Amino acid sequence: MASPVGDGGQWDMVANLVQKYGLVPHSFYPDSYSATSSSTMDRLITAKLREDAVRLRAIAASTASPDSITARIAGEKEKMLREIHLILTLMLGPPPPPDKAFTWEYYDSEGTLRTLRTRPTALAKELSLFSLVNDPRNPYNRLLSVKRLGNLWNGRPVTYVNVDMKTIKEACIAMLKRGMPVLFGSDVGKYSDSSKGILDTDLFEYELGFKIKLENSWSDRVGDKGYFVMSDAWMDEFVYQAVVDPSVVSSTVKKVLEQKPKMLELWDPMGALA
Repeated sequence: MASPVGDGGQWDMVANLVQKYGLVPHSFYPDSYSATSSSTMDRLITAKLREDAVRLRAIAASTASPDSITARIAGEKEKMLREIHLILTLMLGPPPPPDKAFTWEYYDSEGTLRTLRTRPTALAKELSLFSLVNDPRNPYNRLLSVKRLGNLWNGRPVTYVNVDMKTIKEACIAMLKRGMPVLFGSDVGKYSDSSKGILDTDLFEYELGFKIKLENSWSDRVGDKGYFVMSDAWMDEFVYQAVVDPSVVSSTVKKVLEQKPKMLELWDPMGALA
């Protein structure tokens, strides 16, 4: 219970939420204060979860019959989840109903006013993107997962296709050339300058032959209006994950998704990607 909740997550967790609840334009569900500054909310939920854990352990240690203990724990868990849901709803705002239709008026890239009538679940397309990782501890072209890591019961599991860094870079470049953004994971604290928005193993070497512009999720208050410049060498050293479209990788890599994942322990570093 040292850290029962925290910000972040994995691509497959996003896919689970989108497939179940859909998508809406940002203007229909704008960020609340707690969505952009979540530390207070995280502390409250952490305190609540620890309190709940103490209560559940007390029930489990009681002298009642096993069946009675099981029933009491199940009832308490349901009540506790409702309380957590209430806290999140109060601090983030109630999300739009997934099957309720809405009308969205917007200007397209050419400045033409358009109107769209749809539902959140209809707006969300099937998400075929998947995660590539570079984990040299495990065999390449192998599907990996982490025990007890996920966000939706019976949802899409969190998986990673383990490949070498060359494959990740080639896939990222192919995505960028198509105008597709790339979600990636990295050890961002190394050789980085948040005020200037630079990620580079030679941080003060400015004669770089190759740079990648990326948008950080820490808001526009860091870097250059939220954007960083990442060098090729920094990517080699610290980027270990990228979410890509199946069309930008080889058939060999795509077939890895058909494997039964090698299950890593819950405390494995791959689990910490969340």
